Amino acid sequence: MREKKPKSYKELVSMPEKLKEKLPTSYDVVGDIILIKLDNALLEHKNEIGNSLLNIHKNVKTVCLIEPVSGEYRTRNVEVIAGENKTETVHKEYGLKFYVDVEKTYFSPRLANERMRITKLVKKDEIIADMFTGVAPFPIMIAKKSNPKIIYGIDKNKYAIEYAKKNVVANNLLDKIELICRDSKNVKKIVREKNADRIIMNHPT
Repeated sequence: MREKKPKSYKELVSMPEKLKEKLPTSYDVVGDIILIKLDNALLEHKNEIGNSLLNIHKNVKTVCLIEPVSGEYRTRNVEVIAGENKTETVHKEYGLKFYVDVEKTYFSPRLANERMRITKLVKKDEIIADMFTGVAPFPIMIAKKSNPKIIYGIDKNKYAIEYAKKNVVANNLLDKIELICRDSKNVKKIVREKNADRIIMNHPT
């Protein structure tokens, strides 16, 4: 008789049932990295939880414990709790490729549908300014799936802009996206400078 495979990582974690009730039911998968938040009561079991997730998700190589976004660049404190000691990965979404460092840059796979929704609103030859572009998921999605004239991706996080440049090249969009390492505080000035028809302001909070 075949051994029954566990349906959830929770079945593999050894801890009192009261603690199991605190185990998260959801977490993010970015490329081959899982990002998970844990209650303080679970922290002494973090490595076991991480290894249990690796056992369930065979395509995942790393599990990271994360804190809420914070700081000037709205990034997360990240701790590898299982698997390979890395924070860089390649995430695929709607046939597009994104190089991401989950510690140095902000990226949320949960916004995939929102990115597609905005993309479908874009009209031909629009000029677009994306104010908190990060690794450029909005500009790349829009440039690939719609037909804008040009998209300006703006972010003051130099690491995000470095990854954004890599992503623009990886998705063959050098003629459609211009990246600018700059603070987006003066929105009106930027919009006037670029003569933008549409502004995207998806602030990472």
